[in-house]
Amino acid sequence: MPFAKFLGIWGIEDIIGGSLSQTSPYQIKALTDVKVRPLLLKDWQPSQEIFLNDLQHTQELMMIRSNHRAEDTLLKLLNWLANKFGSEVKEGYLINCKLTHRDLAEFSGLTRVTVTRILSNLEQQGLIHRTSRQLVVLKDEEVWHYQI
Repeated sequence: MPFAKFLGIWGIEDIIGGSLSQTSPYQIKALTDVKVRPLLLKDWQPSQEIFLNDLQHTQELMMIRSNHRAEDTLLKLLNWLANKFGSEVKEGYLINCKLTHRDLAEFSGLTRVTVTRILSNLEQQGLIHRTSRQLVVLKDEEVWHYQI
């Protein structure tokens, strides 16, 4: 079943699950190999930091999706992915997730066709480099400066 709504992207040590959300039905899709371990709510003593991090995560994605220009939305999403999940390489930041154009479209609130067009433009401008299903966001501090 395709995802109707995109709620976020989580990484190492993040805590996720249907019992932490009011969303129903609740589905999770892994974009990379993951190790999951069950955590019983009765055994869990959440810290305030966990909830603040989740709130910040949600707010960052809301700000990204609130841009009026499609290119700005995708640029900020790529920058956010690079900062949160990227690893530094010679050319910039490698986003080593198996993200399809459809995934990026769902995450950004854009259409797949728009994402494909913008990615092609960004590659022609020398701002990104794509290989297979990997994406390298090139270093350019002025272009990639992102602050909420």
